[in-house]
Amino acid sequence: MVDRCRCASELHYRPGAAEIRLVRHFENHYHLFPNIGPGPSLYWVQNRTAGVPVNRQEVEKRLESHGVMPTPQRVDVANILLERPQHLSAEQILERLRERGSRVSKATIYNTLKLFSDKGLAREVNVDPSRLFYDSTTHPHHHFYNVDTGQLSDIPPGRVAIMEVPELPAGTEQESVELIIRVRNKG
Repeated sequence: MVDRCRCASELHYRPGAAEIRLVRHFENHYHLFPNIGPGPSLYWVQNRTAGVPVNRQEVEKRLESHGVMPTPQRVDVANILLERPQHLSAEQILERLRERGSRVSKATIYNTLKLFSDKGLAREVNVDPSRLFYDSTTHPHHHFYNVDTGQLSDIPPGRVAIMEVPELPAGTEQESVELIIRVRNKG
């Protein structure tokens, strides 16, 4: 069975799935679909319903809409970072680009990620002085950081309640509150 949303995205449905997953399509718009496990169909659905580009032209349009000139190197980096909601370091992006045969330099990747962050395409998440991630989810949210594995993951919305923040320094205003909970593997 194939269903269509009012936004005209094609959604795949496999009857008999036991779990339902909620996926953000774009700001304030969500889809429910069966949790059908890993595989091409689920990967495609996650990409289409996350509101992220799925081809080079869509990537270029997204870059342009944020005031970024879509050079071939920037499009290559955006294809990796924006393919789904994720947290990647510059080194991880470099590794994936090399696997795809790209010859983008490390300096270009760092400069591109800084530009993406400045233009609102990605967010910098600084987990410690030597570790910086780039998050494809740009609204303020909280994270778990596993110090043993180096993995950064989102905390589900509504799972953290901050009751009070301290008085702000004179002449400042609060921009956001983002929490990183550091965890380690048991044993």
